[in-house]
Amino acid sequence: MDIVELYRYFAKFVPVKVLKENYVRSGAASDAESIQAEVLADKSDHRIETIGDYLFLGDADFMLQRLRNSNKQLLMVDSDREDYTPNSDNGSKMTIGLTVAEHYNRSNTDVVSELALQNKCLETLRGILKRIGEDMDEGCEKFYIEGDSYEIRFFDAKTLNGLIGYTAFFTITSPSYE
Repeated sequence: MDIVELYRYFAKFVPVKVLKENYVRSGAASDAESIQAEVLADKSDHRIETIGDYLFLGDADFMLQRLRNSNKQLLMVDSDREDYTPNSDNGSKMTIGLTVAEHYNRSNTDVVSELALQNKCLETLRGILKRIGEDMDEGCEKFYIEGDSYEIRFFDAKTLNGLIGYTAFFTITSPSYE
């Protein structure tokens, strides 16, 4: 599974301004600059302007810190494993958790405002899943989604600055010929 390709794919939903904030020239990774240039050059018309933070498969402590400090709607792509079989059409399988969440003030007792925020996150997530399905129908060359449905769960992170939203779970499969 080419995780750079996955990063690029999900970046097409993120505003360019947010993508620029994800890269700080540290000189550590030699490929980082070219990855960033490709992501910024993508003329995607699928960007969702309400997304203010993009987190992708990272160090758990780093991701937790970013989640705790987020006060914007965020898109997070996470995975806990990859199954790999060399030289196979279905050789690489990765279970993905795709989350859209937003900060909600826990001291607020306004049920309708919380409902509206949850609905906004769920609709954003469903819109992304719809676009993923359309891309799969059009023949995405790098990977495909197993099955035609997604499991969606409520994301309630009280310890992470009161984020609420939804996470969709699905498996991405790609060939492993090298």
